[in-house]
Amino acid sequence: MGAASIVILFLALGAAAQPTNVQQPVVPVYEEPMHRLVLERAPVRVLDVQVPAGATSLYHLHTDPIFYVAIDISEIDAQILGEEWKRTKVSAWSPGGVAYDLGHADQPLIHRIRNVGDEPFRLIAVTNSGPPAPLAGSEVDVALPGDLETEIEWFRQSRVRLASATIGVRIQSPFPIVIVQVSPGRAELSDGEGQPQILAAAGDFAFAEPGRVTELRNPGPDPVTLVVIEAR
Repeated sequence: MGAASIVILFLALGAAAQPTNVQQPVVPVYEEPMHRLVLERAPVRVLDVQVPAGATSLYHLHTDPIFYVAIDISEIDAQILGEEWKRTKVSAWSPGGVAYDLGHADQPLIHRIRNVGDEPFRLIAVTNSGPPAPLAGSEVDVALPGDLETEIEWFRQSRVRLASATIGVRIQSPFPIVIVQVSPGRAELSDGEGQPQILAAAGDFAFAEPGRVTELRNPGPDPVTLVVIEAR
């Protein structure tokens, strides 16, 4: 799925303002319980967003550009603080789809979400608190493995499909990289330092340090698909 057709699918939620006298707690997105912070390596945070069927998050504040990878999809409503609930468009995604929102860097957003569907809702989200990087053509550009799908100031993203028993797919970038598995199968990420990082299910992720030569491989009998996100 190309990113261009699904950019900013569920955070642009204009609605008529509604007065309220109820004081609601507001937390940073990475402190919201359903947006679990699973990795923090400045300027990157990785959030495992899981909203069970029928559940509603706290109001939370977005201040950084953010990149989303869909894992499990359900019907989701969102409510900007002081406005009405509004149905989002995440039902247009399929598992493994991607989207992003860069607007929080200029205009922070406070909202909450609720799962009104019958299935769990899950995303892996990557935020980037750093300054924007140049687009294509800068001297720091290096090729990402697989098919390039997204190239914007704060992120580049590609999709890698590893056949069974694939070895030696190389990654090296001056920027941090997050790799998210979006299919069944198994993948390993090794940079020669310590034990390999193992991915064994959709939603598993690994982190590649800036500047370090890292190899992706598929040691299993089944193909595996990975989304590679460079936080520029």
